[in-house]
Amino acid sequence: MRAQVVFQETLGNGTFDQKTAHQTFDGGYIVMGGQYNGGTYLSKLNATGNLQWSKTYSGCYGIYVIQSHDSGYVIAGQLYSSGSASVMIKTDKTGNIQWTNTLSCGPYDYLECVKETIDRCFIFSGYASLSTNTDVFLIKADSLGNILWSKTVGTSTNEDGISLAALPNGEIFISGVTNGFSSGDFYLAKTDASGNVLWSRSYGGTGLEEVYAMDATKEGGAIMTGFTESFGSGLRDVYVVKTDSAGNMDWSKTYGGANFDHGLGIKECFYGGFVIGAMTKSFGFGNNDAYLIRTDANGNVLWSNVYGGSGMEQIWSIDETSDHGFILAGNTDSFISSPQAYVIRTNNLGLTGCNEMMNVPTLVTQPPTVVTNLFSTSTPAGNIISNPIVAGAGPGQSILCASALGISSLQNNISALNIFPDPANDNFSISFVLENPSPVIISFYDAEGKMVREENEGTFVPGDQSVMMNGADLPCGLYFILVEAGNTQFSQRILIEH
Repeated sequence: MRAQVVFQETLGNGTFDQKTAHQTFDGGYIVMGGQYNGGTYLSKLNATGNLQWSKTYSGCYGIYVIQSHDSGYVIAGQLYSSGSASVMIKTDKTGNIQWTNTLSCGPYDYLECVKETIDRCFIFSGYASLSTNTDVFLIKADSLGNILWSKTVGTSTNEDGISLAALPNGEIFISGVTNGFSSGDFYLAKTDASGNVLWSRSYGGTGLEEVYAMDATKEGGAIMTGFTESFGSGLRDVYVVKTDSAGNMDWSKTYGGANFDHGLGIKECFYGGFVIGAMTKSFGFGNNDAYLIRTDANGNVLWSNVYGGSGMEQIWSIDETSDHGFILAGNTDSFISSPQAYVIRTNNLGLTGCNEMMNVPTLVTQPPTVVTNLFSTSTPAGNIISNPIVAGAGPGQSILCASALGISSLQNNISALNIFPDPANDNFSISFVLENPSPVIISFYDAEGKMVREENEGTFVPGDQSVMMNGADLPCGLYFILVEAGNTQFSQRILIEH
């Protein structure tokens, strides 16, 4: 039986609000959030959750972070020291600032998401205040922070760009909220690689709906989550809408109980289906609790768990780990009197071993979502302003629980996975040790998690194995290679450079 490392921990000594956590290339985790007085922290954990280093960046509030192809980090957020403006920060792999950039459209702007593109640039989305309304703020910067273009995207009413996805063909999904046709609806737009709108739609009912997260699906569509007051079983329910590549709705569902439940993060899972990070007042231990829902590909609940204490918890970020567990980021005030960043690392069934309630009775409905075609435009916008960000020492941590939980369905059949050379031009080898006779399947996934190739290599005997691969047909970029043998799977990244 293979064991998965699981833990729950807090970061900081109060006033910290965590926004993002992702697994890093070395198997550890990067976690980021902000202080209510306007500082951003960035903390690196190793694979078992122990703090390796932590930095703060004054004068700004970080909302989203990614790891870039060079193992550094890119932060999207808000600048406080000049009223309000959008801020971009690029660091090296230990959090030292390499460049910063700030743009402003009006009196109140900020960035809420960043993704790396296939050409190793960065796309940022957020919120821009204009003279008569608010729009999505969409920015493309190169790897050195030079602004290639910046635009506002939206209708004649109000929109924001809380989440985005950079697609392999260069197109961009943007999701957020629009209030053009009711008190608020889900908003989804697709642009070309230059930020020009291809189409936009709204999804919702007669009440209030708000999007908090979106992920691109392997089929080329989008999956969004937030909350709804139009449909569901309670005062507010977790609301999920899945679309195809043209924005046509595949299905929509609500999840929750009799009280307030909000979806705050969503990811498509490696083996299909979705995982939703949320906040619930319908179930759990206290005022609000962290809420994790795992569904199949059609949105049917497989399990749903709650985490926290007697105070308030919520989850703002969810990501799947390489061993198909989950890393969650949010905040809690259950363990000290003021808010702390809250990091939860679960196994593949959402278990950690402490402060959790398993298999809560989530109610699911299939609402009559109304889809409306919108007329959105994109307009060049944004002025660069100078305001340097200063780095300093970051917060410490407090471990709430840590252990290793077994997974009976995963057997130790593969070991010593190695890819050489890395980076690779066209040809490279994948070597591994096989414990038992097994059929072997090798799959390639791009940086957005989309499968781009799958090869059935046949049945291998036990012992040292090596398979030669050719990536000449793949665009340059970062890929994850999954090797499956029976019920076992190992993955490793590779950078392809022609």
